[in-house]
Amino acid sequence: MADEIITELTTKVLRKSKGAKVAFGDYIAVYYEGRFIDDQVFDSNYDYSKHLPYPQPITAFQNEGNIFVRETSEAYPLSFTLGYGEVIQGLHLGLEGRRLGEVVELTIPASLAYGEIGAGDSIPPNTPLEFTVELVGATTIATEENLSPEPF
Repeated sequence: MADEIITELTTKVLRKSKGAKVAFGDYIAVYYEGRFIDDQVFDSNYDYSKHLPYPQPITAFQNEGNIFVRETSEAYPLSFTLGYGEVIQGLHLGLEGRRLGEVVELTIPASLAYGEIGAGDSIPPNTPLEFTVELVGATTIATEENLSPEPF
């Protein structure tokens, strides 16, 4: 597939679910792994090879002169409102209508990823991407009335 030109968004269900379907306007939470077509991982909050979330880094913050350190071994899902442009368009389109609990593999053409611009030094221009995504949570916070007709 590395030499193949990716022109369409494709979805492959890796784990089926009978959970509720998500729609544009829902606030969703996902574990994900983003890869180039050659399987090189460029971003992830979950290690699908070991089926374990990545631990979050140790963080420190200051409050009223006291320094607090928060350590955690939990990974946090990525959360965003489906259809509002907070992540690449291919993720929005590929996850709309999926079910809570599903694990899907999305193959996203460059036009629905970072396009001709790319993403800094991490993702070159015109690069198709693959994502493995597990839909772990959703809350309806928006309605048809407060979504624009074309959310992108």
